Amino acid sequence: MAGATSTAAAAATSSRSAAPRCSPRIHSSATNLMDKAINRFLVRNIVEQAAVLRYARGLCHVLPKLYAKVHHCVSWNAIHAHIVSVRSCENRRNCELPQHFRPSLLLDDHLPEVVLRLLHQLLPVPEFQLCAP
Repeated sequence: MAGATSTAAAAATSSRSAAPRCSPRIHSSATNLMDKAINRFLVRNIVEQAAVLRYARGLCHVLPKLYAKVHHCVSWNAIHAHIVSVRSCENRRNCELPQHFRPSLLLDDHLPEVVLRLLHQLLPVPEFQLCAP
């Protein structure tokens, strides 16, 4: 009796683990494995921009936004929609995140001294940074 229940439990767990989670592809009827999909959050206004400008005059509150998690298939959808780009064989092994664009004007080295003094006056500086080392 104990052997029958253990095999039934093993069959139930193996059937759950064998079935991978799939998500529907955007612009396609096929399904895509969840771990191979490219996941992005899509944030849009519920109302289009022309209507927002029209309604903003009469509304006293902010219109909510639409949040959706989108699963893109690498094979066609993500490349065709320019969400990801095709990389060479050597670059495919590179798993580092791309560098974010930082304009050189925001770096302290390139700002004039007058602008730096104004920024330090406007922004609160903690006390431990005011002391000389």
